Amino acid sequence: MNSRLTNRLVDIAQGIEIERQINRRTRHYAFILNKSKIISIGRNKLKSHPHVLKYKYHKNATIHAELSAIIKSGSMSHKNNKLITFRFDKSGELNNGKPCKYCQRLLSLVGFKEIWYSNARGKIVQL
Repeated sequence: MNSRLTNRLVDIAQGIEIERQINRRTRHYAFILNKSKIISIGRNKLKSHPHVLKYKYHKNATIHAELSAIIKSGSMSHKNNKLITFRFDKSGELNNGKPCKYCQRLLSLVGFKEIWYSNARGKIVQL
């Protein structure tokens, strides 16, 4: 993945984090990209959506960042798009943002061309 683009996406996610003055909880962000154009940005939320049940998503009524980004994109087909997800720990450092098994299943269903995430060492790696 292009490090310049990755750095730009991390900066955007950190900017959202600061802007919201979040109470130091761990946060996940997901970006849907078409080439280097941002299609949508998703963030984990403590609320539900009909897609949680429709896609047998998760036992908890929450929206993960990946699902949030897909919902905001307005499409359930992403064959030419990439998804990149980041997780920030309580100190604001990149940490393991690998999509959970439910997100991986959903991402497979909608057909992303590439999936990238931040790992426990703060590096961006491909799934």
